[in-house]
Amino acid sequence: MWRWFKWVLIGILVIIIMMLVYTYWRLVYNVQFHGQELAQAEKTIAAGITIIDQENDFVIMEQNGEKPNENNPSPYRLPVVDIKKMQVGSDGKYLYIKITFYDSIPKSAPSVNGDKIEGLGAKIDFLDKPLGNNLAVLHLDFGWWPILNVPVANVYYSTGPTGIEWPESARFTTENRDSKISGGAGYDYILAAYPLKTLKLKSGDTINIDMQTEAKSAKWDHAAVDVLQGKGKMPGLISWVIGSGNYSIDNEEHYFSDH
Repeated sequence: MWRWFKWVLIGILVIIIMMLVYTYWRLVYNVQFHGQELAQAEKTIAAGITIIDQENDFVIMEQNGEKPNENNPSPYRLPVVDIKKMQVGSDGKYLYIKITFYDSIPKSAPSVNGDKIEGLGAKIDFLDKPLGNNLAVLHLDFGWWPILNVPVANVYYSTGPTGIEWPESARFTTENRDSKISGGAGYDYILAAYPLKTLKLKSGDTINIDMQTEAKSAKWDHAAVDVLQGKGKMPGLISWVIGSGNYSIDNEEHYFSDH
């Protein structure tokens, strides 16, 4: 009886270890740049465009006259989501996005007055300027595993707009996971790569994008929000010719995104 029970315990332990290894591979190793990939990304970003943002310019996103509310109370002044600059580049195969913050991302989850920060994220909207449609959304997320407090990064992008505004989960048909990320814990930046082919883009095309960052805490869904340039709570609309140094920024309020 004991021998049978011992092998059952060993089998369960092996399954748990395999699950942990797979989870680490899926959530940590597989989404990270490796070797030459990272060198290529940094080289491409260095030759791309750079858009600077002001320090400590957090915004409240709710439609309530810019007053604090249950989703965005202060907002928290968190330098780790305060955009310092965004760099964009392309090597003809990938679109690279690098977001640099005014402080380094900590290796363990920080707290504000006892309220634990659970995750940090950036969202880049691809917009159809003439029609006002959201064509795709790029996501760069960073957080910490519960209990273990191990830092993890997440990168993906949504394509196939449905025209549905709500619920948000129904706005796109496809969630793509063939992108890469670098930076995060211990660094003041997040760098990601997205395949141009899947985004149905190529060198020479003009894209229109805007970007915001956000922090989620145990208490608040939108503990801190920052937008790249823009006016009020609306981010600037950046038009860029892929692979070139040609771009422009419209910092007037626009209504082409779902902010």
